[in-house]
Amino acid sequence: MFEKYGIIELKNGLTLEIIKSKFPWILEAEIKDAVLGVEDDYLIWYDGTWIRGKWKVGMWLNGTFQNGYFEDGVWVDGVWQNGAFIGGIWQDGTFEDGFLVKATWKKGLWMKGTWIRGTWESGVWYDGVWEGGTWKGGTWKGGTWLDKNNEAPHKQ
Repeated sequence: MFEKYGIIELKNGLTLEIIKSKFPWILEAEIKDAVLGVEDDYLIWYDGTWIRGKWKVGMWLNGTFQNGYFEDGVWVDGVWQNGAFIGGIWQDGTFEDGFLVKATWKKGLWMKGTWIRGTWESGVWYDGVWEGGTWKGGTWKGGTWLDKNNEAPHKQ
């Protein structure tokens, strides 16, 4: 019944009817082998592959995000391959490429991409473009950054 939408399992009492009424954006996305649940009217992504579309709100526990937009959610773990992560909280996982905008990065592995405003709390940064925010910890693996006036390049 819900397999035609790319969903293989629903947990915690989540039904297709609830998805249609509270989370219709999930049915507009292209997804594969998704395991979804709900907790306190909050969508939970347990696992699967997000191929493209717009994630609006909820918690991502594991899986692969290939492309699209992720807005105002909490990313717990998984692999981000491309797309735009906007205004959420990144708790852990691997960011391979894409854009992170106005988000809080708590921990994880940043491989490549563009960071635009936000707060970096901890993790490992390998490559990318940093365009503002607050660096609080982690490991810088090289590259160039400018001071707040876009002057005085610094290298490690």
